[in-house]
Amino acid sequence: MNVHGRCRRYVRNESGQREGLSLRVLYCPKCHRYHRELPDYVIPYKHLCAKIFAEAYDATKNYCVDDHTAAGLRRWIKDFFRFGAATVRRLKLEHPTLVTNYDTFSTLDKLRYFVRVVVNVGEWKSTSSRILSGLSMI
Repeated sequence: MNVHGRCRRYVRNESGQREGLSLRVLYCPKCHRYHRELPDYVIPYKHLCAKIFAEAYDATKNYCVDDHTAAGLRRWIKDFFRFGAATVRRLKLEHPTLVTNYDTFSTLDKLRYFVRVVVNVGEWKSTSSRILSGLSMI
């Protein structure tokens, strides 16, 4: 991958402050796409850090979002853990020598592990439309 430049990305950290990040933009000559190099605590296409997701999922009262948002985060993480585990099982079938031990991690470590696996395999699904993603508006 070739370095193409930098871009600005904003993420809310665990104290609720908006943090500005300067991310490297990489160009892949094989797939002809641009990729951003994300730090470990950032989830792609999300504006909250991974620690907030983990705290909301564990239902600790430390998270800096309201209860409705926390419920949505819990649903997203539950579905994402299911998808991440299925991705790891598929990889394990394709590559029997692959070592996995994500069951022993804390919620934050498990979330980081699955994000890393799903992104690196290229299985991250993102749609901006509720209709395309299977969610209907009532």
